[in-house]
Amino acid sequence: MKKVIIDCDPGVDDALALVLAVTKPCLDILAITTVMGNVSGDRTIRNAKLLLNSLNSTIPLAKGAMKPLVKDHVFTNVHGEDGLANLSDQLESDNYPFYTNNNAVELMSEILDESSEPITIIALGPLTNIATLLNEYPDLKPKIKEISIMGGGIGVGNVTDYAEFNVFVDPEACEVVLNSNVPIVMATLNSTLQANLLEEDVKKFEILSTPLAKFLHKIMLSYAKFDSALHDPVSVLWVSNPELFQTKSVHLQVHTQDDSNRGKTYIIEGKKPNIQYITSLNRELIINEILNSFKMIKDLS
Repeated sequence: MKKVIIDCDPGVDDALALVLAVTKPCLDILAITTVMGNVSGDRTIRNAKLLLNSLNSTIPLAKGAMKPLVKDHVFTNVHGEDGLANLSDQLESDNYPFYTNNNAVELMSEILDESSEPITIIALGPLTNIATLLNEYPDLKPKIKEISIMGGGIGVGNVTDYAEFNVFVDPEACEVVLNSNVPIVMATLNSTLQANLLEEDVKKFEILSTPLAKFLHKIMLSYAKFDSALHDPVSVLWVSNPELFQTKSVHLQVHTQDDSNRGKTYIIEGKKPNIQYITSLNRELIINEILNSFKMIKDLS
């Protein structure tokens, strides 16, 4: 089993990614942490509690950064005001018994420090928690096997012409991570936009009968009106099913100046690579992996 920590900002596609990860037998999830992003930090932690309760999870959960390292938090309405397509009241309880008093960075650092083997971090939101971890505990870098990041775009954006949302929210944090010398694999928009839901894909999920699966189907339908790409599940599947992807090693940097290019990620040719980024993927197999994870929900709940 691969030991992982998941840092996320639920979020519709985060919700899909969390369910996918929890149902993967090959992943040993040591902790889940939240960060502001798609919605406020208070909303993301509540959504994580709701989802984990619905899965009967016992995974430790901690709340992380409520704002970016430098600038104010930027919101979008793609995920609804509550982050779950305004349907979060359909989940039963946010009283999650495995919520810890530690903040996200404290929990991650303790787990890394106590681990006898390196751990993979799956980062599905702005990189504020991860950057803070690397800044405050640089001696723990050897304990990080890899950071699988959903973020960035090379020549493409979804907030501005060239900036992807997670990086745009906290480009200073992204800069810290890119310069950390920790192994990084990025699922940029260049690949996640290939993992798009088609109408016939969504129909496959209609047959699922558990309350959580039905809920996930509803939020998928709402989300698909604005964005049909399954961004965050790609970063989970890179860790669990790397055979579904092709990657390229490059040197990537991020624009942090407060101008129209803020949050833009770009390749510097001829410089030593600091990341791999996913260049292509098997869309049909990715959809099937997510569908299979939904089918497994009944066995977990």
